[in-house]
Amino acid sequence: MEKHREFTYEILDNLYVRLKGMEKSLDRDLVVNLIKNVASRVSGTPFLEKSEHIRLIVVEHLRKLLALYPYEFLPILSEISVSVEKALLD
Repeated sequence: MEKHREFTYEILDNLYVRLKGMEKSLDRDLVVNLIKNVASRVSGTPFLEKSEHIRLIVVEHLRKLLALYPYEFLPILSEISVSVEKALLD
């Protein structure tokens, strides 16, 4: 199962590479939903992601999304902060 998750995050990595330069063309709600869904993987306890390795990958994806879409984080900043805090304190 963990291999499937790693593969999913690899697909997301490829998506971010393709999105560079196209940040303005994506629907804002779509981007906010993507950010929320990625963050949800580490926001609850017990963690949906059992592996620390996978949780660190999730945090790295949040970092990449923040670099691409900084303004889309503003409305959900408190949720994201809690997710990252839980993941890093584990």
